[in-house]
Amino acid sequence: MVPSHPGPVWLVLSIFVPESAGYGVRAINLVASDFKPGATMLFNTAPTEVAVKLDGVNPVAVRQGSSQLLTVPPGFKENMISVQIYDRKSASDPWRIAQSTRWPVDNRFRSYLFFYNLQGSNQLCLHGITERIGP
Repeated sequence: MVPSHPGPVWLVLSIFVPESAGYGVRAINLVASDFKPGATMLFNTAPTEVAVKLDGVNPVAVRQGSSQLLTVPPGFKENMISVQIYDRKSASDPWRIAQSTRWPVDNRFRSYLFFYNLQGSNQLCLHGITERIGP
């Protein structure tokens, strides 16, 4: 049963593949009023905790096997935004920077970003999918 939300709800299925032989599947409710143009839904399928920091905003941490919504700061007017991606093995470990980059800011799209590790690798990888929602 899906809880009631104001506005339409999308269900996104994400397959989480642990390093052992099993698979886990999780349905995530996305509410239209929250998942606005320019926003990114973060999915952490990596065996580490991940955090994403946009220019001028506190980092958004995503525990292993969970998801978080990331939004561009209100009033941000530039075409590109600075992004730092961090990871750590456990809450007691220090954060280490995995990537520093810039992302385009385009309110005609929203994005899905998946964090993962290739089997046998400790390197944090990511895969993004954009969805055009505006003219």
